[in-house]
Amino acid sequence: MAKKVLRDLLDFARPRPAKPGPCDLGALIASLARIFEVQGQSRRVALDVAVPDDLPLAKADATALEQVLSNLLLNALDAVAPDTGRIALTAKASPDRQHVALIVADNGPGIPPADLPHIFDPFFTTKDAGRGSGLGLAVAYGLMRDMNGTIEVHDEGGAVFTLTLPACLGPCQEENP
Repeated sequence: MAKKVLRDLLDFARPRPAKPGPCDLGALIASLARIFEVQGQSRRVALDVAVPDDLPLAKADATALEQVLSNLLLNALDAVAPDTGRIALTAKASPDRQHVALIVADNGPGIPPADLPHIFDPFFTTKDAGRGSGLGLAVAYGLMRDMNGTIEVHDEGGAVFTLTLPACLGPCQEENP
């Protein structure tokens, strides 16, 4: 536990800058789904994945995005009940195809309205003492910002996180400052 808290602190204090480039969200999600399917099965939680075949590439750092999605999926696994828990990971393009969205939704207890404005604050956690450092969502927020994306949360009878990233329009390469 102490090692994870230290790693989270270091990631928060000195995050590696994201390097937005072309990212195949379908491949990234398929890879994460294979990993989290095993965890879901061991906790008797269903993981539903929906990715359209024609999803554009995203202008995103695959490693950073994997970290963000892993954090959201782990949080969702912690939130849902065994046997009845469901987590949905969905990807879609905006109607103008200028952006892509990734949605992680669960049927857990949701996030109390009073907590929603603080959910991305460093060291804020809704987990019991000793179960979370409160840095995962703060790091996720920073990584999304570094990729010129956004992360939003709302409650629909369960937590729903929406990540929005620019889509690659033509060549999608890392920009030089």
